[in-house]
Amino acid sequence: MPLSKLAEQNVGYRAWPEQFDPQRPTILMVHGAGGRSEIWNAQLRPLGRNFNAIAIDLPGHGRTPGKACEQISEYAHWLVELMESCFEAPVVLMGHSMGGAICQKAALQGSTRIKALIL
Repeated sequence: MPLSKLAEQNVGYRAWPEQFDPQRPTILMVHGAGGRSEIWNAQLRPLGRNFNAIAIDLPGHGRTPGKACEQISEYAHWLVELMESCFEAPVVLMGHSMGGAICQKAALQGSTRIKALIL
């Protein structure tokens, strides 16, 4: 289950619906610099009608502990590792501001876990 795997890895997140449905596609939302998963609150429920909508906290932000990364490429590497360890099916990455740059960099790394980007 992706949500329990996120929790096991100590990644802060918000999700709607609260129970992951493997039959639905997943949108993984990435906030911008200095942000946190709460910036996506207005989008979670509407997107959750048709998707597993999951907003994550990047390292050093919100409820994800640790030090914030210094480079976009470091966040992208972390994101790709997270997707590969937590999700079996490809996800749609949705990024705001710096989160968009992280999503683009992750896509350029060639991960098979990325279905599409929303920037």
